[in-house]
Amino acid sequence: MRMKNMFKNIPLPRAIQGVTKFAACISLLGLTALPSTAQIIQHPSSANDEGTEILVGAAILSSPDYIGADDTDLRLLPYIEVRNFKGFDFLPLAVTYDLYNWETGTGIWDKDFRIGGRLAYEVGRDEDDAGELTGLGDLDGSALLGAYAAGRYGPIGFRIEGGQDVISGSDGGQIDASIGSRFTFPNSGTLTAGYTVSWGTQDFNQSYFGITADQAANSQFNQFDIGNGIISNGFTALLAYPLSDQWEATAFASHQVYTDRIEASPIISADTGSDTQTTLLIGLSRKFRWNR
Repeated sequence: MRMKNMFKNIPLPRAIQGVTKFAACISLLGLTALPSTAQIIQHPSSANDEGTEILVGAAILSSPDYIGADDTDLRLLPYIEVRNFKGFDFLPLAVTYDLYNWETGTGIWDKDFRIGGRLAYEVGRDEDDAGELTGLGDLDGSALLGAYAAGRYGPIGFRIEGGQDVISGSDGGQIDASIGSRFTFPNSGTLTAGYTVSWGTQDFNQSYFGITADQAANSQFNQFDIGNGIISNGFTALLAYPLSDQWEATAFASHQVYTDRIEASPIISADTGSDTQTTLLIGLSRKFRWNR
């Protein structure tokens, strides 16, 4: 494990993007524009909150060097998030907007449903991230334009979100479906657990896990074509502990397991690759509220 430039390649697993409002904040769920188990139990919806909420903090993150990498890097990351600014939520690498929001009931079994638009950034990969990637060329990042739908019934929530690349990065699309639940401790703090299944189009999967004929000619790998299908199954857990009305400490863990078809990729089966991805994080954030 080594300390690395905090702004270079932050490929957090898809299972990271959602658990609570602070999970999305401190666990840097937005820094990957990949999927969400954290926002699935966001409650109440920020769209109905009065004023704008600003969260500022920092976190120590241990995560793979790139998507599919075996090497792990340690990073110190800053964080800023703006929620409910004229209906928009600004995450580090994603912007969402609620188009429809419905809430009913009170108490533990209250429920809500919401749909909206989403623009997220998917990190790419540099050829020099690992020696075995030589000859594959750099994979540019992608801007995924799409939508999401999320609902909650008491402590149980779900979220489905997806998007299509619009800037010629992977040229593909990706969909994530998540379900999770939250347990509130009697005195203080919450524990949230979630599961996410990720699916990619042929272009998306080929860009991240395939080997084209040109890449095979310039690298040590044989050509490997992969179609659309499920990429991985991810499991997350997040512990959020409020230190005061404004400050909160967070600990986060995520474990992603690639499917057999993804494991067959030369990028994954190489010595520098891995068929699982684990991310650990501890962080601290402060909340500010701006009443417009």
